Amino acid sequence: MVVAYQSAQDFLRTVYEGVTDSSQGTVVQLACSFFVDAGTQLSPHFTAHAARWANSSLQQTNFTDPNRTTAQIQEWITSNLADGDVRGMLLETARSSLSQVALVSTMYFRSTWQKKFSLMDTQMLPFTTSEGSTLKVPTMHHTAEVNYGQFQTAALEAFSVVELPYLGEKHSMFLVLPSHKRTPLSQIESHLSAKDITLWANSLKRTKMDIFLPRFSIQSLFDLKTVFSALGVKDAFDPITANFKGISDQDSLYISEAIHKAEIEITEDGTKASGATAMVLLKRSRTPIFKADRPFTFFLRQANTGSVLFIGRVTNPS
Repeated sequence: MVVAYQSAQDFLRTVYEGVTDSSQGTVVQLACSFFVDAGTQLSPHFTAHAARWANSSLQQTNFTDPNRTTAQIQEWITSNLADGDVRGMLLETARSSLSQVALVSTMYFRSTWQKKFSLMDTQMLPFTTSEGSTLKVPTMHHTAEVNYGQFQTAALEAFSVVELPYLGEKHSMFLVLPSHKRTPLSQIESHLSAKDITLWANSLKRTKMDIFLPRFSIQSLFDLKTVFSALGVKDAFDPITANFKGISDQDSLYISEAIHKAEIEITEDGTKASGATAMVLLKRSRTPIFKADRPFTFFLRQANTGSVLFIGRVTNPS
């Protein structure tokens, strides 16, 4: 068990050091913190090693003063998310006098496309939502040499993958689009795995293409208790069966709440952009086209580690 514990620590440290980056216009920050009630006695062994976990910290708080605790957690989140929006990230149980430990983690990413989309080439173009309705959305465009490939699922559903690199090419956004409008995105996503993502990344070929991509901004809040339960992690949330003896000798520790908030915004320059949308007409071209005018999946991947930092789907850009 000690060997496994140390291996897990080493793995987390390696992942953290591999992902964290602040160079060539790219900022990637990872951090997590344990907020511990002043009356909770932690294991000295746990306290000694917690700082090694992916830039972790231990902070003492007082859960009997919920407003102060909430403000303390919010301040920490704000300081570790740069210009990220923390609204909606409050832990409800941080307002409970029964709380003893709160774990809060953050990830922040900001970068610039290797080849920016020109604001002058953005148009209002149709996008067909997952419900079948069509609406006009600001759609970016440029012609560039990109890594591109076409694949099939085991059920022979065709889809295409394109890689859009960020400055420095250490990170890329991959777009996954069903080849036929009749193919539901869920049929492609059901085959999505780490092995598939690596296969796609290694199989793409350089191709000059017309890229059409809607601007989009996504904010999502997830209840991880449901996710973990589906993966078989249930005892940790049960006041009777939870066992956190490695953290504290107290018998009453269990996880009462686990939430995750993710935000991502895609614009012409890769980060936040301002300015009016210009209406222009694009000339016809014989260049192959990748047109994300219907639901698609995206994931943000780091080249050297293969780590997927963000993953999501766009079903309605507006």
